[in-house]
Amino acid sequence: MLKLSSTIIITMLLLACNSFNKSRDIIVNGDVDGELLDRLTELNLVHVNDVIFGLWFSKTEEVGSKYETYTFFTTKELVRFYHFEGNDAKTIRIPLNKVLNISKTIDPIDTSRILIKVKQLDKVLYNNREQENDLFDSDFDFRPPYDTDINEQEEYYQLLLDKWKSNKSYEELREVYAEFYNIDGTEVISKGTQLEREKLKELSTELTNLKYNLIISEDFVIMYKDHDMFFFSYDFVNEEYTVFKIVTDNEIEEDEDALFVPKLDHYCSGYNYF
Repeated sequence: MLKLSSTIIITMLLLACNSFNKSRDIIVNGDVDGELLDRLTELNLVHVNDVIFGLWFSKTEEVGSKYETYTFFTTKELVRFYHFEGNDAKTIRIPLNKVLNISKTIDPIDTSRILIKVKQLDKVLYNNREQENDLFDSDFDFRPPYDTDINEQEEYYQLLLDKWKSNKSYEELREVYAEFYNIDGTEVISKGTQLEREKLKELSTELTNLKYNLIISEDFVIMYKDHDMFFFSYDFVNEEYTVFKIVTDNEIEEDEDALFVPKLDHYCSGYNYF
């Protein structure tokens, strides 16, 4: 009986220490085994004193499709490494004190997985001309390995969220986010942009009287017929419309052609439209 119990204990220990032998796994609030930690150190992804709170990985040694990917986070950063055979290895590092927002949704590619969306602050610059701040940010998507437990995926996300919220820059980051984004993630529309859209809406009403096809967008209006296309915008600072004329080799027959003009024969400078 004692021998059997010892065998069970040894087996459990071996299973706990061999996560790196799996082709994919999620580790949350658990010790990263030595072999896996050695590999992350070898790839210069972690330092000696780094503590990994959540990690998922996927790898294969199959000939012709060899690859390895790791996505993990510490108290300081979120890191993704991926290397597919025949391509250069890529590493993405996102400091948690630069993260404006973290959210999740169901992965549209695979509904058995979550999709973690991270918005990183690049910089905020004051636009002297428009007398308002401009935000420059970057968006990243992170998917857990397929065929992994959805509860572990959710646990990974929640812990990442907690670590982000615990960093000392969190409140400041949320203030920056709130200046440019609504709670639902849509962009906050500035007064200048609102005015430009109102003016373009007025213009589009006038252009409907002309015998041209119209594409009406919030931020521009396109008018086209045969080989001629006109692109209209409005500048709220100068309080004037600008139009660019484009002449194409081929006749523009559909809206899609007008939106993605393949070849330009002539592109003339903008002139004011009154």
